Amino acid sequence: MDDSLQAANDIDNIEIASSIECDCSNLSEHIFIKQNDLTMVSQNIRSVYCNFDNFMVMLSTFKFELDLIILTECRLNTSKPLPQIPNYDCHSTTRQMNQNDGVVIYVKNTLKPKISEIQLSQASCIQVDILNNTVLCIYRSPSHTNIDSFLDSLSLHLDRLPSQKNIVIAGDININIRIKENETSHERTNRNNYLSMLSVYGILAGHSLPTRDRNCLDHFMIRLHKKKTSASIAILHTTVTDHYTTFLALSKIKNKVIPNKTTTKLNYEQALKYLQEKNLSELMFCSDPELLTELLIQKLSDCIINNTITSNIPNSKRIIKPWITQGILRCIKNRNKMQKSLRADPYNTVLKITFCRYRNYCNNLIKKLKRKYERELITKSIKNTKLLWKNIKSITYTNKYKNQNTELLNAKPSPTESVNFVNDYFVNIGKKLAHQIQNNNTHFYQPCHLNMRNNSFVLINTDAKEVENTLMGLKSNSAPGWDNISTSFLKYCHKEVVPIITHLINLCFNSGIFPTLLKKSIITPVHKGGNRDDVNNYRPISVLPAISKIVEKLTNTRLVNYLNKFKIISSSQFGFRQGVSTEDAIDALSSLVTEHLDAGKKCITVFLDIKKAFDTVSVLTLVAKLEGIGIRGTPLNFFKNYLTNRKQRVKMGTYTSDDADVLYGVPQGSVLGPTLFLTYINDLCNLNVKNATIFSYADDTAVVFSGDNWYDVKLKAELGMIQIANWLRDNLLSLNTTKTNYICFSISNHSQDEPLNIKIHTCNTTSDKNCKCPIIEKVSQTKYLGIIIDQKLSWYSHIEHITARLRKLGWIFKSLRHILPKNIKHKRECSRNLLNEIYISLAQSVIVYCIPVWGGAAKTKFIILERGQRSLIKIMYFKKIRYSTEKLYELSGLLSVRKLYIIYTVLKKHKTLAYDPKIMSKRRKDLIAQIPPTRTKFAAMQYQHRSARLYNRVNKQIFIYPNKLYDCKQKLTDWIKPFTYTDTESLLQHMN
Repeated sequence: MDDSLQAANDIDNIEIASSIECDCSNLSEHIFIKQNDLTMVSQNIRSVYCNFDNFMVMLSTFKFELDLIILTECRLNTSKPLPQIPNYDCHSTTRQMNQNDGVVIYVKNTLKPKISEIQLSQASCIQVDILNNTVLCIYRSPSHTNIDSFLDSLSLHLDRLPSQKNIVIAGDININIRIKENETSHERTNRNNYLSMLSVYGILAGHSLPTRDRNCLDHFMIRLHKKKTSASIAILHTTVTDHYTTFLALSKIKNKVIPNKTTTKLNYEQALKYLQEKNLSELMFCSDPELLTELLIQKLSDCIINNTITSNIPNSKRIIKPWITQGILRCIKNRNKMQKSLRADPYNTVLKITFCRYRNYCNNLIKKLKRKYERELITKSIKNTKLLWKNIKSITYTNKYKNQNTELLNAKPSPTESVNFVNDYFVNIGKKLAHQIQNNNTHFYQPCHLNMRNNSFVLINTDAKEVENTLMGLKSNSAPGWDNISTSFLKYCHKEVVPIITHLINLCFNSGIFPTLLKKSIITPVHKGGNRDDVNNYRPISVLPAISKIVEKLTNTRLVNYLNKFKIISSSQFGFRQGVSTEDAIDALSSLVTEHLDAGKKCITVFLDIKKAFDTVSVLTLVAKLEGIGIRGTPLNFFKNYLTNRKQRVKMGTYTSDDADVLYGVPQGSVLGPTLFLTYINDLCNLNVKNATIFSYADDTAVVFSGDNWYDVKLKAELGMIQIANWLRDNLLSLNTTKTNYICFSISNHSQDEPLNIKIHTCNTTSDKNCKCPIIEKVSQTKYLGIIIDQKLSWYSHIEHITARLRKLGWIFKSLRHILPKNIKHKRECSRNLLNEIYISLAQSVIVYCIPVWGGAAKTKFIILERGQRSLIKIMYFKKIRYSTEKLYELSGLLSVRKLYIIYTVLKKHKTLAYDPKIMSKRRKDLIAQIPPTRTKFAAMQYQHRSARLYNRVNKQIFIYPNKLYDCKQKLTDWIKPFTYTDTESLLQHMN
């Protein structure tokens, strides 16, 4: 999968707060409230004098006392006293702008917070400073349609707040932060301006659940120090008013560090000598791959066991954090001794001054070393996006807390029974789904349905050089398999083990045997979300032996070369293939839909969701398919042997299950598994469905149907889905009809009819309209390969989604800018370059993902993303919200979103143009890209048309056609970087 798509998915998984919808009586079942948690509710009460009693009845259902109660739209009257709550202090705003205005708060009288009324434009506000948290309780009337002055005043106030405090903005702001289908441009602008302004301060939406009708008007906007505090939000379905009650709990995170008391270390030099003494060359005479594998693993395991030393670490030398050196430990020890002495003699002035100076020196030194360590960590991983993202999440405390999934150990009466239960669940997923399709235990695929090829696949023997290169290319930090032989150990002793592994692989290739010991995997359950006690909410992560990875990688290289040479894999399959990506899949899909709509046809795309596709592959069917593409004889026996008699065990904490047989699916965690899956599902991509085109990225499949009218295209879709459903059934794959959906594409909303009620006819006929076959859901937009595709291909929803991702990165960059060197004279460029590289790796990679496809969106929609980008850059460079845009890009040296769109669109087009020397002699060298004819303005806005026109315009000015891709990118960047905003828009003005 593309690194940019993986980074985008990681950003989406950053959790500001956990949020749920429930009734008041069920709140304690969903959120566990601890004694020291800060709890609060916010309620639009529509007059504190009329609805207060109903509100108190609702509060009586809580099983705990709230710390803070916020009431908005209170309709305060100075002549009427406010209702009181026992054991709570009451405060209210005094500055009311209309008869509905007013904020009232109730604070538990044991907390003693600092209360102040804040003067905000167009809003009433009370600030509560409580337990190192700042809560801004706000009510803003909906009568103020222009929010600019409100945002300016709120921004000025946020500038004055201490950066180390948690900030919560609560109340009824009357700005809808939940995206609606039929919202006005004014609502959209208000939402984005509000969210973008808050993101500059690292404040993000804690939830977007509806609080009134389908709008999210009463919300908690939060900035938390993730290391210290976590947040839980509940939208309570109450009937006090037409606004639901919002609940927030802030919990302190106890980061109890348990230092390692023992250390286990492998003496690599001694282990190497041990292997040399064992004379591994004797294994070269073994001709049985099973026996050779057993002997090799035994010798390597014995070597590791005999040369691994476990020793105790004295308390004085235990490293709590990687930046805490032995010298710092002595410094901390001296500081603690001085503090103890001062406590014994608190009135000793000399001792107090000496301790304070030494304490400050020690703390500053620790902070300095921590910053230095984190800076070096980032610098070393700057070229590796995946590692960089991992390190940044660790530094900024945005990574999800990892535990040993101990909840699943309670699934059965004993931990041993529990791990075996979890293992049985994972190995039986495919079997259960297969039995739902067929009553028989075994499904026999019919080879006669295959187009048998005359070509033959050969497993060519390897040599020591290829094996060594493959071994050295493996990740050194990957976890070892069941044999405890790590990749790093094999790399260290590669001169001794490579000849043996080479001999083993050649034996496997020639005999058609894949050793049984290499078919064992260790499974670790990883929580996906939801109830942690439910095994359905976990996905298995498989770890295979390091030697198995080498054999699989060499096999996969030969198989991929064969598939590519004879073009066996369908051109509609974009997954796990070199030279094609998710961006190509999105481009092909959107271009076809555009072509249909431009021709005046109706178009429906069905997005399939296949249940546990990799886990439910039928081994017998896969072997038959391999034979059909030309894998016969010994190579076929090798693959058959590789796929059968596989075993796995589950490991949770210190508990490991028994081995269980894996009867279905391609091996997870393997290099060879994805290629075999492509072979298995290849017939689906080649399926001859009338009036339809199939696009796939592995199992993520979209089917495009077209017709002259909606009834016609519906009929074609249902007929086509019968073929697809039958193919899936014949191949023991199951379609998840609840997650499968379709989009009716159209140029305007006027041509959208009522839901077509498309059915997946398992009855194999479309004539019976009263059949009970499942109906798939019609949606206006869906997420496919990381891109949100909407029914008009306007790409607005996707632009909103990217902007939200950039806002999430705001808090990360707010932390990182302090870690990097300060902008003093001699370090300014170092800081800027490192910040920019991180920005390019994380933020810009998310922005440019598929930007040639969706970047043709209207300028009015595009500006939302540009503002989000500028907010992020302002955070990086400590600039205020109103800082000049022109100066911002000049200071940072970064490119605007529009410039990125031009560069990446031209580059994508450049890659598709075959170089023709004859063009160089033509008079009109600028008209190189052929512009496809279009009938509608809609089609002219999409990639195929805009890219050709843009390429020709750029090529006319700097002539990039003869350049190679890298030189072309460099030339484009240098040319467009000094462009002003007007210059950039002038280049694009004739594109719209």
